[in-house]
Amino acid sequence: MADIAVFPRTSRREDVLVSTYLQSVLRVLQDATDTSDQLANLAGTRGLLAETADGLVADSGFRAQLEALGAHELVGPLQGRTPSQRQFWVQVGATSGDGLCALEGVIGSDQRGKPTGALFTSSEVARAGFSMWSLYLAPYWGSWMFPPPWHLRAFMIAPTSRVLEVDSARAWVELVDAYPLEKDRGWVPDWLTVSAHYDLVHLTLPAVVAMQGIPFEGIRGTYASTYWDVETTLWLRAPSNDGVVLDTLPAHVSKEEVMSRWGR
Repeated sequence: MADIAVFPRTSRREDVLVSTYLQSVLRVLQDATDTSDQLANLAGTRGLLAETADGLVADSGFRAQLEALGAHELVGPLQGRTPSQRQFWVQVGATSGDGLCALEGVIGSDQRGKPTGALFTSSEVARAGFSMWSLYLAPYWGSWMFPPPWHLRAFMIAPTSRVLEVDSARAWVELVDAYPLEKDRGWVPDWLTVSAHYDLVHLTLPAVVAMQGIPFEGIRGTYASTYWDVETTLWLRAPSNDGVVLDTLPAHVSKEEVMSRWGR
């Protein structure tokens, strides 16, 4: 079930390039990926109840492990965080001057339940200055899927933003039930309607693990399987500015340098 892994597995050679602290975080994230694989095997093509998925995630214990490591940003809500905490986005295959010109806000919903025309960021883990999105991408350096250059941008969330928290598979199903849109693969959120009520939607890592690639069964029938991969903040409207460019990786940089620079 490697195609639905929440987090890419790193090699032993890549592991030694990152800090000891980050190695500990990565080990827990691999446990989370194993839990996602277990759920996929359990669901097969039949689908699951959201409560079943949430129960397996709760029993796995990775949330408590990440909290103990001080990576609470991956498992907790956006509300209550300090105003200085940042959201990271890796802009790939563009010049830094391009900014967010291509992002105009949500324009629809795709077959997998994700919005089109939106910005996806991940929370900075303040203790070490990384996000799941940057960690997820780093092992793929040199891949055709994510061409260089890469620009790491930081954004701040306005304190007046209307935030919807999705912290479980149950919360995802409830979101779909509240804003339903039927697609060929099943029911998904109608993101245009959601955007009339919220500015941001935050999906915690426990929710992502419980949902990744799983078709759920509920009162409407089948809810389309969805793939988020990492803890995610979904911006239903483009940020008011282009954020701050923290780092740029040109094409000539080696994969080892990417792992060491972004795995401090």
